[in-house]
Amino acid sequence: MKYILLVLTLFSPITFAAETVQDGNVTNITSIKEGLLIILDTGKPSGCKQTSGWMLIPEENKTMVSVALAMHLAGKKRAAIYVDIHAPGGYCKVIQYDPL
Repeated sequence: MKYILLVLTLFSPITFAAETVQDGNVTNITSIKEGLLIILDTGKPSGCKQTSGWMLIPEENKTMVSVALAMHLAGKKRAAIYVDIHAPGGYCKVIQYDPL
């Protein structure tokens, strides 16, 4: 029983990470009153239950919006996107934009 618990403990962070992070190329951006929407060529993290592939960087996260826009305009579209899978609303909420 100890070994089973140890194995489950070792693999649980990997499972959680897969649900909340996705990397790929930002293929499109658009803005709405709530903030900046981005979409990846690889889709959204598996934990996102929203039907849309769009992910929202909230307007109040001005630094993250600025980084995403600067990278997109510079042609550096590869990024790892971390989301809050428990955030309410119609879009997955981006909590970290990590240019790769």
